[in-house]
Amino acid sequence: MCVPSDENDRELNIANVIKDKVPDKTGKVILTEEDLHKLEQLEGATDGKTRTIRKNTTRQQALQFNAPIGTDLWKDLDHLNIHENTAEDQSRQFNYAQTMDVYHDQMARIPKPLDYRLIAVLLAAIAALYIVYGK
Repeated sequence: MCVPSDENDRELNIANVIKDKVPDKTGKVILTEEDLHKLEQLEGATDGKTRTIRKNTTRQQALQFNAPIGTDLWKDLDHLNIHENTAEDQSRQFNYAQTMDVYHDQMARIPKPLDYRLIAVLLAAIAALYIVYGK
């Protein structure tokens, strides 16, 4: 089973394999077993389990897990494609299985929103001090 990262990559791989072959009179190029084997190697093909993590983007302070958490469900994969993933600014992105400890650590690092009630109390306290003690 061939799993190219995208159609353009597949076409380039095929072109590399057939570039020196002469087409028959119908214009077809006949591939040998060796040619097929080369294609499988170029494309990272496998007859087993394959996963692709592709074109994910995180921005600002986002946290993204594109994989199992806790149990490595992918440890028996035959092929894993990870490409064109981007983490920008202060974001974090995980593209392979992580432990629960890593997950909890990352979740704890997410900035919490301010409690505006606390800010209101602090401002009231400052205003009271200003009234009592003046300038």
